[in-house]
Amino acid sequence: GGMTIQGLLAYYYRILHPGTGLDVNRCVYNCMADNPRDVGGFGKGECRDGTENCDDCRLKEVEAIKNVHFTICQKPWTCFGGTNCPYCPLCRKLHARWFDIRRDMERGWGTYDKRYTGSFDKEHYHGFCRRSGAGGYSAIPLEKFAAAHKGGGQ
Repeated sequence: GGMTIQGLLAYYYRILHPGTGLDVNRCVYNCMADNPRDVGGFGKGECRDGTENCDDCRLKEVEAIKNVHFTICQKPWTCFGGTNCPYCPLCRKLHARWFDIRRDMERGWGTYDKRYTGSFDKEHYHGFCRRSGAGGYSAIPLEKFAAAHKGGGQ
């Protein structure tokens, strides 16, 4: 593994504690919305994991996914504008969920206000994106949060 959390976990379970890891469903844990087969499209080609019937994460319901790896979908704060690709439908739903969580977090902080008026794909980005691309993103107002909670131990 590389010098990231993936590399650390691989080292821990493969080198330090072999045989103690647990294989989990990659479409539920660390979902990347990737093609599980070696040919483009849906249901074509061989499964990359060597099985006959591999799970296609691109078809997973958002409610069944526990955590997401945004490499293929791109990070939510890049205000991804893709709509015409095999992984786009799931990515757009995952981004919408991420922005739901962000909105709820800011409401809890007391920093969610009317300044989020971005018109780019409001259905998925809830006003946090003014246009496609990282330059269109309205960042989390950490300074506003810090000022509101100064001395509060939070």
